Amino acid sequence: MENITVATMAALLGTLLICLPFASGWERGQMRNLGQKEDIATMAELELTPDQAEQIRAIREGYISDIKPFQEKMQAKREELKTLWLQQIPDRKKIASAEKEAKMLRDRLWNMLLDYRETISKVLNAEQQRKFKSVRQPQQMRPRFRWKKERLPASKEKQEE
Repeated sequence: MENITVATMAALLGTLLICLPFASGWERGQMRNLGQKEDIATMAELELTPDQAEQIRAIREGYISDIKPFQEKMQAKREELKTLWLQQIPDRKKIASAEKEAKMLRDRLWNMLLDYRETISKVLNAEQQRKFKSVRQPQQMRPRFRWKKERLPASKEKQEE
């Protein structure tokens, strides 16, 4: 009887440990839907004025419309790379060229995201910026993003300490 109980408990524990990573809601990389998930204008904690909320909505809509063509190009580039890699004999030069173009698109999207965040931060006052950072802090400390902190340049690490 004890053996059955121990075996059952071990099986349940094993199942639990296997299921935990799938329950966390994995996402596909940082560049997916840049800035589209969070609508800052709807965050009650920031106590935005109606004018600020309207400005932020306009900035966000402009940003989303600006990045749309780049996201479509990125998707096409992904499909092209997939096709190149699935060929009988992959052409190294074509793959390298396509990877280079994809990297340029990723860099462009990243720069657009940084510009968007900078523009949004200009609309918020200092107290709202502090609240926004505190609201976002738990999201930034997820284990899958921990590598970012470890890769900070030495100068930034010294500044934080």
